Amino acid sequence: MQTLTTIFIACLSVIGSPVCAFQDASISTKLSNRHRSVCSFLYDPKSIDYQCENSQARRTFLSEVALCGVALTTLTAQPKIAEASGGATAGGAYLLSAKRRYYDRVKASVAGLMKAAEGLKSGDSSIAKEFFSNEDGGSWTDLKAAGYLLSNAFRRSASTNPDSLPAVKAYKAFAKEVDNLQKVLKKKGAAAASDEFSNTVEVALDLWLSEIELPRAREL
Repeated sequence: MQTLTTIFIACLSVIGSPVCAFQDASISTKLSNRHRSVCSFLYDPKSIDYQCENSQARRTFLSEVALCGVALTTLTAQPKIAEASGGATAGGAYLLSAKRRYYDRVKASVAGLMKAAEGLKSGDSSIAKEFFSNEDGGSWTDLKAAGYLLSNAFRRSASTNPDSLPAVKAYKAFAKEVDNLQKVLKKKGAAAASDEFSNTVEVALDLWLSEIELPRAREL
């Protein structure tokens, strides 16, 4: 930018240097030979129209050069504005922050759900009931909160509706299946709930985990 400014000022100094024109004959006789030679080069008494047009052209050129200087300054500054307004919340820094905050909570809660499923498979519903009623880390309550927030972070634009995000859609489908699992457990017991988990819940869970860049539930 400093180099462009220097060149621009140098051009103005050359273009705007004093020009000899329309000198009175009596004054011209007093000029030195050097001055007269310069004036004779820049001014021809027989071409007054040409001098007027040339003067107008110089003024127009000076105006255009000034406009070019403003344009160069604007163009040079624009990249800095673009860099400063980068999309940090549209996936980049926000997603990394969300991973740090929510991944461990999601993993712990998924592990708790898998333990509950193992209990149901053996006919024990107590682990599942504890998982669904508890509000501490590793519970269904914590998985619902952390799972939604992590899913919402997988976006390309900060203005995107969360409900349109594939990760959020997959999370909601999984949560719906877990709600059905709780109803089956309450009405039909551990055996029926175990079948419900294997047939629907685990499938929806793995689909959601793939959307948030995690391996299948049994591989965590």
